[in-house]
Amino acid sequence: MTERDGEIKGALAARQKYLGPSFSTHYANPLVVRRGKGTVLFDDRDQGFIDLVNNPASVGHCHPMPVRAAASQIAKLNTNTRYVYPELASYAQQLAATLPEGLHVCYFVNSGSEANDLALRMAEAYTKQKDVIVVDGAYHGVCVWVCVCAYIYI
Repeated sequence: MTERDGEIKGALAARQKYLGPSFSTHYANPLVVRRGKGTVLFDDRDQGFIDLVNNPASVGHCHPMPVRAAASQIAKLNTNTRYVYPELASYAQQLAATLPEGLHVCYFVNSGSEANDLALRMAEAYTKQKDVIVVDGAYHGVCVWVCVCAYIYI
């Protein structure tokens, strides 16, 4: 066994021990990612792979503009929506201006789990139904929208 093989084996063992079983690696030979740039992920051998899976690929991994914006914001304020600060309402107003007529309320969440929770609560409030459809093996975004659509059309 090479040193690299040992490192990968150790990392996989740590994943199994400290991460839930739903955190799969998706591949028979897991990609050991060290960095990303643009639409490319680089493995531990610095070989590039086009990233067609991760959400950051929409703006690019390590794109300097969002990196600077995030660093600037975090250096100034890193909080949630329970406090009043003008930038939050200003951002919501700018975002709402891009939406179709009648849509003007924003809900900001920081994870897929929060988005799922919010979508299910909104569907329940709208339909007064508590039934949920779960699609086996679905990515969480697909599952939630199936749930919301099922709620609205039942």
